[in-house]
Amino acid sequence: MQCGLGNQMFQYALGRALAQRHRTSLAMDVSSYRHDKRREYCLGVFKIRVKFGDYPSLDWPRSLGQRLRLPGFAFDLGRVRIPGYTYVLKERSFAFDPTVLDSPDNVYLDGFWQSEKYFVGIEEIIRKEFAMEGTNPNVQELARRIRATESVCVNVRRRDYVSIPSTAAFLGFVGTAYYAEGMKLIQARVRCPSLFVFSDEIEWCIANLRFENSTTYVGHEYAGEKFQNYLYLMSLCKHFIIPNSTFAWWGAWLSNTRGTIVAPKGWFCAPEMDASDIVPNGWFRL
Repeated sequence: MQCGLGNQMFQYALGRALAQRHRTSLAMDVSSYRHDKRREYCLGVFKIRVKFGDYPSLDWPRSLGQRLRLPGFAFDLGRVRIPGYTYVLKERSFAFDPTVLDSPDNVYLDGFWQSEKYFVGIEEIIRKEFAMEGTNPNVQELARRIRATESVCVNVRRRDYVSIPSTAAFLGFVGTAYYAEGMKLIQARVRCPSLFVFSDEIEWCIANLRFENSTTYVGHEYAGEKFQNYLYLMSLCKHFIIPNSTFAWWGAWLSNTRGTIVAPKGWFCAPEMDASDIVPNGWFRL
């Protein structure tokens, strides 16, 4: 397990799919969070049952490189067996790899697995296990408003996408023009849309984004533990404009909407990065 809530949900979903296929249990290695100063294990906000394992010796190549500070150090475990350990499968790219679904029992998975194709066939199980409810009356009142309108979730991811150089170079803020084009597409397809703006920099959105339609800026007083209320409220919306964020991706996917979902065509800054399997068929790409 690695990175934040959205990525953890993808990693869990693949593990759950393979465990279901093999009729066995799923264990999660959360040892990476002992060293990650920005992230923590987040799936405790859901009612899922898993075992926890700790296999730090499987991570020795990367940890060795970090200790020695070797420039450009890389060690791809790939599909190998480590004597005395399990079969190890490390993700090679962000493109969907169908052979992963043929992995044997007792496999150790290391990757992000950002595609719904990895859990085809157990979608309803995933929706049920990621089901949420608002945790206070204010959240429930906003949920009622979202349900009662042609609600559009506008998610804006900025903080680490502009402040951390490595993240900005890899992902980066999609820009205000993207949201303007997304709104044109929404207005062409949705009658009387009501916008609900969710963001890690909500004050920036209030100051810099202007929309013609009714707009509610959802402040962090609604966020909840590990932003679980944010995800819950987003998932209630009927239409979406999302950035290149797995957190926003899950908000849209969990809505199970037949509405309009707009996502970035260029998920990564580098054009050679294959993001074709991240955005599901039926979503609009701009």
